[in-house]
Amino acid sequence: MRNDNGREYLSHSFKNFMASHGILHQTSCAYIPQQNGVAERKNKHLVETTRTMLIHGDVPQRFWVMLFLVHVISLIACHLQF
Repeated sequence: MRNDNGREYLSHSFKNFMASHGILHQTSCAYIPQQNGVAERKNKHLVETTRTMLIHGDVPQRFWVMLFLVHVISLIACHLQF
């Protein structure tokens, strides 16, 4: 697994879990899109397109997290069908 060293996956218990399952954990520089490439761009695209749909749809902010997750799940389901 590779992440951007943003501290989400650096706890000792997580490192032990990864090691016990034979998963190699690599990190790159935090918050550097040039090194994080595709994942950073996809994440940015997801957030921007979801935000645009929610703003133009006049959706109250309290629903944004749930609708973002629905959008992501829908995209994953579309990719799995092909």
